[in-house]
Amino acid sequence: MQKSFAFTGIPGTSIQRVVDHLSASMRANTIAICIDEYLWKAFAADARQNVELLRQTELDEVDVQEGCRPNWWRLLTMPIGAIRHYWQVGAKRALDEMKSNTEADIVFVIFHACYQSDHYRWRLSAVDPSILSEFGFHAFITLIDDVYDVHRRRADDLAAERMAVGYNEGDNIERAQKLIELSVSYLDHFLFWRQEEIVLTDLFAAACGVPSHVFAIKHPTRTLAKLIEDPGVSTYFSHPITAIRTQSDFDRTDDFSEINQISSVLREKTTLIEPTTIDEYRIVTDRTGGINRYVPKLSPRWPLLQKPSDLAFAPLNVYSDPLEEYVFSKTNAAALGLERECESICNGEGPKSVLDLISLTMQRLSERIAEDITWRDHYLVDQTKSLVVYRPLQKGRLSLGVKRELEYYARLCLTGAAPRGCIIYHPDEDRRLRSMEVAKELVTTWREHSDIGPHLQPSLAHINATELLSMLENAIFDTTDSISGGVQCVNVLERFVKVEPQIASSTPMSSGTTYAAIQRADRVRQLASDAAASVIQREYYVDMLKNAPGLNFIFVQEQDRMLDSLDDLKPKQEEKSNVTV
Repeated sequence: MQKSFAFTGIPGTSIQRVVDHLSASMRANTIAICIDEYLWKAFAADARQNVELLRQTELDEVDVQEGCRPNWWRLLTMPIGAIRHYWQVGAKRALDEMKSNTEADIVFVIFHACYQSDHYRWRLSAVDPSILSEFGFHAFITLIDDVYDVHRRRADDLAAERMAVGYNEGDNIERAQKLIELSVSYLDHFLFWRQEEIVLTDLFAAACGVPSHVFAIKHPTRTLAKLIEDPGVSTYFSHPITAIRTQSDFDRTDDFSEINQISSVLREKTTLIEPTTIDEYRIVTDRTGGINRYVPKLSPRWPLLQKPSDLAFAPLNVYSDPLEEYVFSKTNAAALGLERECESICNGEGPKSVLDLISLTMQRLSERIAEDITWRDHYLVDQTKSLVVYRPLQKGRLSLGVKRELEYYARLCLTGAAPRGCIIYHPDEDRRLRSMEVAKELVTTWREHSDIGPHLQPSLAHINATELLSMLENAIFDTTDSISGGVQCVNVLERFVKVEPQIASSTPMSSGTTYAAIQRADRVRQLASDAAASVIQREYYVDMLKNAPGLNFIFVQEQDRMLDSLDDLKPKQEEKSNVTV
């Protein structure tokens, strides 16, 4: 039985090359059909017969001859209705070709869910969902890549940057500033466009009643092939990233090696969706002279854990110069004679006004990328409904990204969305180290709270902190929920201090002094207990999830047990309790 799959993605993602690479890796007979190609052919055929179409799009007869390269910039100057008409013509031709090719086992249908008209400066979707439903797709897959690579692949955009900056016109520093700001505007544009492509593709898949997947092209080709074999089954790999990459020479650390090794094993056992196959949050900050300034330079990428030839599409620098060192195109800077000026700006040298403006521009881009990471990773959790979480509190450090993903998955479990399961490798050594960090945070919270700290006698600054922290650590380590944990921590606290808040003198018609003191002390204790519960819930969240009802989490203490538990990632049939192995 013939199977068909839809592939989308923004221009510059190299969809056709990825599909070709995938087809070459498969034993089945495959064909790839591009609706956009047929759209252009339908338009070009009409334009050869209709001078008015040529006039409106400012094309010449030679531009629309058979075999000519499509000119999307000109075609997208037409009204939306006209573009949708040609999309329908192209899609029907693609459908006819698919149906007539009875020898193909698998058909890959390629199209863009969303076009960008630079003439009108708007984005539009020309897709007709009613035609899509006739293809009988088994799944929709949106291909994505780092926006830096997308930017470098779009030759027309790079040429436009050079023309906008100009050759030998004006002050070089100002021209370098303009080049950097233009590059940032393109990158920001690609982030929004990519989100729209994903959302639209997801809607089309929902209309057809089939799965939708977002897939980064720096995954191994084998992972994409597995997704084609079983579109409804994949697993998201959640693990600490920032805490590892901020270490010096992080790709040589034991922490990185652990992630590398376990991901290699997981990749063989499941269709593994890996967050580091997109790595955009790399804008460098320069803290020279006590000033936190963003510069248009990129920190090293998270290393790709496969040979380039094994990836769905090899990274850009395999085919050209290594261009991922800067936010802007180094090739463009060289062509414009601005290499030295751009390098100076990256090193924090130049007029303060220029550096400040570029810093603000880079900060905004960095914030946009951070927002996109959260959005995309939550989308991937929703897409897979299956997680393998590796050391969420690795060496006692809190990973905010992992925390958000786990909490999002927990919410998903409680909505009836049939999650497949979540395995959490959470060894006691990490729990113990984190317990001490939480104890320190708790003491700081009590001491600095205006309604708690001043009412403790003696002051927390004058007690045996080592012994207090040790006892708090044990209480936190053994807690099963934040409320009781908060009470236990206050009990520990009162072994070292007395709760003696200041009270006003009693009046003839008020409560007695002793009763007022007891009541006031109880209020302070409750505040201290609530504060402790809040800190535990926030900073020691993994163990709080462990004991939450209605979540089918599997907690393991050993890596081997984590791998053995992969078979348990099945659709939720009935409410399960969390399991600790």
